[in-house]
Amino acid sequence: MAILPSLKTAFKNFELDQYPIDVTISGLKAAYTRINYSLDVSGIGTFPMTSEFWIVPSGKYMFMIGAGIKKVEKDEARKEIRNIIDSIVITQGR
Repeated sequence: MAILPSLKTAFKNFELDQYPIDVTISGLKAAYTRINYSLDVSGIGTFPMTSEFWIVPSGKYMFMIGAGIKKVEKDEARKEIRNIIDSIVITQGR
């Protein structure tokens, strides 16, 4: 995923948690990756975060689906995110 080098320079404590892998979203071939990093919010603080990205090519479109959560909420939130991803139906561009 070409976006990863840009994310590495944008976020403190960047860590590639899951190297990009092939997955299927709505019956379409897609890619998935997961990163950890620190998000600095001016005047509020620094938060350890995890973000997940799915890249889904479909016809002339390239869907980028992402979700970000506080790292401490990782397990339960990731289950909910997975359920949402599994519910996605892409009908255009096939």
